[in-house]
Amino acid sequence: MFIRVSIRDNMSETLLKKDAPFSVPTLSDERERLSSLLRNRGHYYFRSDHIAYRADTLQRPQHVQLQVTPSPTMSNAAKRPFHIGNTRITVLKYNTRELTDSFKIRNMSMRWSGGGKRKPSLRLVAFYRYLYQKKGDLYCQDLHNLMQSKLSGMGVFSSVQINYVPRDTALRHGNYDAARFCDTLDVDIQCTLDKPYDSEFEAKITNKTNGLLGPGLSYSINKRNAFRGAETLTLGVNGSYEWQTGANMQGDNTGINSWELGGNLNLTYPRFIFFGNLWRRLSLRTQASTLFKLDTKWINRAGYYGSISAGARIKWTFQKGENIIHELTPIHLEYNHLLSTTERFDKLMTENPALYESLRDKLVPSLEYGFTWTSPKVKRHQDRISLFTKQAIQFQKYTAEYSHMIRLTAKSQLVLHGMLGFIWNYGDKTAPYADLFASGGANSIRAFGVRGIGPGSYHPANSSYSYLDQVGNLRFECNAEYRFPLVGNLFGAVFVDAGNVWLTKDDPARPGGRFSWENLGQELALGTGAGLRYDLEFLVIRFDLGIGIHAPYDTGKNGYYNMPSFGKSLGYHFAVGYPF
Repeated sequence: MFIRVSIRDNMSETLLKKDAPFSVPTLSDERERLSSLLRNRGHYYFRSDHIAYRADTLQRPQHVQLQVTPSPTMSNAAKRPFHIGNTRITVLKYNTRELTDSFKIRNMSMRWSGGGKRKPSLRLVAFYRYLYQKKGDLYCQDLHNLMQSKLSGMGVFSSVQINYVPRDTALRHGNYDAARFCDTLDVDIQCTLDKPYDSEFEAKITNKTNGLLGPGLSYSINKRNAFRGAETLTLGVNGSYEWQTGANMQGDNTGINSWELGGNLNLTYPRFIFFGNLWRRLSLRTQASTLFKLDTKWINRAGYYGSISAGARIKWTFQKGENIIHELTPIHLEYNHLLSTTERFDKLMTENPALYESLRDKLVPSLEYGFTWTSPKVKRHQDRISLFTKQAIQFQKYTAEYSHMIRLTAKSQLVLHGMLGFIWNYGDKTAPYADLFASGGANSIRAFGVRGIGPGSYHPANSSYSYLDQVGNLRFECNAEYRFPLVGNLFGAVFVDAGNVWLTKDDPARPGGRFSWENLGQELALGTGAGLRYDLEFLVIRFDLGIGIHAPYDTGKNGYYNMPSFGKSLGYHFAVGYPF
């Protein structure tokens, strides 16, 4: 009787519409809809084949009269709703299945392997947040799936299994008709912890078009379940070194080339922190995490300056469904300090007050928000939109990014990408140097080096250290890349890149840097090229050869193709991962 009432009360949502074409797949979809409806109302043993149809084609010509009804062969267990009973949690270490201890609190029990007495490998509180089905509740398939997703998304388990065990032993042995009175399911959760540590090492060699050459190294190590609450602790260090033969070095850093050293410490919780009881409502339909991050970077730019920066942030990330991600950073503190300067650098800062303002010592608090939408995975097309904002006391920063992938064959794709960024300064203030936009490099306009173009038509007389002043507060880029298979895991690519950065105000020290609609066509750098990608599934190693077609600055040659020579128009890039 309860099943008939549930079906009748929800017929407004039926897929079987009057005067719609008769379709067997629609009948199957309706079965699935009703099965989900009933399983969300406690009918744990109900299946789609328990729905029967009666069809009459004689009453009305070219029409089918349908009656939806429970199958007469439905078992007793499938006819009645079940309630949740006790919950038992078993936590196994990755290398052992021998249980060492257990405890019980009211209707919940926990047992585990490893750990010490009364100290389970994973605290019960880490599970309790995601036990959406409590004792006495009706079984709900959606909550079951959500609980499975949440526990798997904690990032500390190699496997998670959730089973429902009926109190009646007849049901346990599959005798569904013999069990006439059982209405309780005990929840049995079995989890196996993943390995506690993993690490990542990356090495690269950078060759810039300004002649700088050098290696870069990075290493990070992760500690899963760091404090027995499913937290992940990450420690990372990185460094790079660049030299230029015959470079004119001066100041205290004579004899030492450019280098960077950095480190970061991250602590990630697979849940919201600081929300109190509100977290449960916020995270019920989202995959949530909280990140605490400390980072620092020590930079030496040979012949110019040395600086150190440090930052701290708290970030909440919540993913709604499979395709929407929100990122909120309520507080991000960043401190920059110049350790040393040279006469050459001091002279450049005197000539360019705006650049000095962005590099001088300062503490910048900011609020950041990011939104990413990815279209559902379809056979031929996939879109990705990212919107990020950053607001500090002295500036606001907005970036928008869009990617569209068209699958041409099973292994070849055409990828279109666009990026737009804008920084709005309060009064005469300017954004910190690290927040300004730059163009060129392995993930940008690949025919030019990092900070090799812009702002606008400006180009420094000495481009050896163009990272200093080739930045702006407006950025536009667009790219198209065709990716195709070659041999095995080796793929090829051909691409076209265009873009630049600009200033929104005149800067006498950087003539031609201000954005102008009239000069937009001439100030868009354009390059093409080809590349190789070796796809290891978990890692993509990439080499791109960019070929310049049009430089936005004066090269001494007339015409749209104004590269000084073919050899000087080439850009070489080794990188890890796809550019977009």
